[in-house]
Amino acid sequence: TVYIPGTLANIIKNDDKQMKKVLIFIILISCCHIYGQKPEFNKLLSKFGQIDNELDSVIIKKYFDIDLHPDYAPYGHADKIIFRKNHIIGLSCNVQCAAGGICEYAKFRIFDYQGNVIDEIDRFEFIISDCYDSSERYCAYDSDSIIILVDVNTELDCDTDTLLKLDVTIATYRIDTNGKISELNKHHIDTKREYFITSIKLLTDSELINKTKHELATMRNEIFAAHGYIFKTEKWSNFFNTKSWYNPRSNNVDEYLTIIERENIKKIKKHESL
Repeated sequence: TVYIPGTLANIIKNDDKQMKKVLIFIILISCCHIYGQKPEFNKLLSKFGQIDNELDSVIIKKYFDIDLHPDYAPYGHADKIIFRKNHIIGLSCNVQCAAGGICEYAKFRIFDYQGNVIDEIDRFEFIISDCYDSSERYCAYDSDSIIILVDVNTELDCDTDTLLKLDVTIATYRIDTNGKISELNKHHIDTKREYFITSIKLLTDSELINKTKHELATMRNEIFAAHGYIFKTEKWSNFFNTKSWYNPRSNNVDEYLTIIERENIKKIKKHESL
């Protein structure tokens, strides 16, 4: 049952021609409302992938809800098209922020093609850094259904340039077919691991090409060890039992491997076979 306001119901009942006029008028008004933002949104889209990717304060406020400071951040920048589907698109923009040292961040939003916001990750990527402390978040993996973000926090001794603290966490987000974002999991990465980098970034061939067979095997097996895999071979069982971070607890850890770890295992295996 469709509810029709009383005045409109009377018009429809009393005059069929008038009804058609009213319906046409409603349709036209609706179309104007739906498509009214499109030319300006297309202007935003045209900035991505261009050398001139500056976004003025009006555009960045309207589509990313960011207030730019006229002195230190008069412009934002079209950063990346994270994904593009038939009915939705994921975009990130980059802006400078007010803090000492280095300070900038990127905001990620999912839109329909009329420019309506569906969902967002506010601090999608950022870096805030000075001589003593650094906080960084970067996108380690993205697709139209999965986003993986890594947080890296460090403390330094500026006088000796010594690393005092390193803390790393990784979070996985799911994007559903309608563009809504939900956090799937978040966990700490133990930086005592020799090759913890295998869990927080996709490795390149250049990072692996000069590794020995033993180093490659260690990198690959360390990923499983980090999730508590109980090794069947004496060699790797003895090797990882000497590590303070190793906690053997499962005969199968496949369900705990992230997309990044799965891809890195494949790439390491490829180099082991060369």
